[in-house]
Amino acid sequence: MAEDPASPFPTIGDEASWFSVRERNLRLVHHVRNARHLREQFFEADLFADPAWDMLLDLYEAELRQQRTTVTSVCVASRVPPTTALRWLRTLEGRGLVHRTRDATDGRRKFLTLSDTALTSLNALFEAFALQTRKLQQSP
Repeated sequence: MAEDPASPFPTIGDEASWFSVRERNLRLVHHVRNARHLREQFFEADLFADPAWDMLLDLYEAELRQQRTTVTSVCVASRVPPTTALRWLRTLEGRGLVHRTRDATDGRRKFLTLSDTALTSLNALFEAFALQTRKLQQSP
């Protein structure tokens, strides 16, 4: 299938385009995380604590990699104390951005996934990042 020129996303069913968008977005997630870590070389890390964003990035990367993510993993990715991470996780759930499900084989473990709303927003955001990156590369 051909892509719709008006859409920033590949046409559903166009696997080659979807894989290229997915790989591009994985690279962009990596760059966003690297930029966040780089600034810690110049400023104290706690100055920029943003656990909700770190959680969304972790869940987005897992979605792009088609992997499942546990509550524990997302809390670690948030880079804040566990109680703070769980509070932020409840906020994300309350806003309809994250869904929690039980592991069918281990009742102690719970998995997290992005809601359709969150996934759509993150796809659009990373499309905008890609566009800005292209503009920067093309500027004199």
